[in-house]
Amino acid sequence: DRTGRPRPQCVTATPAGPATAMGVDAFYQILPAISAVDAGGLVRVAAGSYNAGASSNLPITITKSFTLSGPQAGVDPRPAVNSTRIPGGPEEATLDGLNAIANLITIGDVDGSFRPADVVIEGFTLRGATADAVQSPAVTSAPLTGLVFQHNIIGGPTGSGDDGIQLRATDGAYIAYNYIQLSASPNAATVHFVFDIIEDRFARCFLFLA
Repeated sequence: DRTGRPRPQCVTATPAGPATAMGVDAFYQILPAISAVDAGGLVRVAAGSYNAGASSNLPITITKSFTLSGPQAGVDPRPAVNSTRIPGGPEEATLDGLNAIANLITIGDVDGSFRPADVVIEGFTLRGATADAVQSPAVTSAPLTGLVFQHNIIGGPTGSGDDGIQLRATDGAYIAYNYIQLSASPNAATVHFVFDIIEDRFARCFLFLA
């Protein structure tokens, strides 16, 4: 703003159109926005760093259908297509566990008793988990259906933990146009995709071992 102070991060939770009021459909953190959005709605996350322990940002547990959209949604991050995206750069919404939490995003209840359908996660940098950047727990209910995970960067200087993405019992998942970096640290020595799949699609992702 004109005072020279840094512009606050803004996370909006709206089914359509711009946000109207802080604390109603606009927030400074991610978790309150997710709580506020209706099923089938959109949570749009502005560029910035969203770190574990700093505020109500991480970890995220998704238990309803909605779209979680970062500022790079629709922008291919893969070096193979000469992407200009910089992992954790100023134009990214970076979810960073700071190697202090196991998982950044869990889709479904942690006991596997409920799994939301048609979740979309797009346009982020995700890093600094000690286990999985994104995971769905072992299933005790119906499969995870209709997941879309695209245009994301996983890993970077703080690593991607044990696995970049670990999904269990999915049906119709679409995992594409992602750039998965792997640090050489022992706890980030592999990216492990576990698909108890029915009809999933995994394509056009770029894996890089640093």
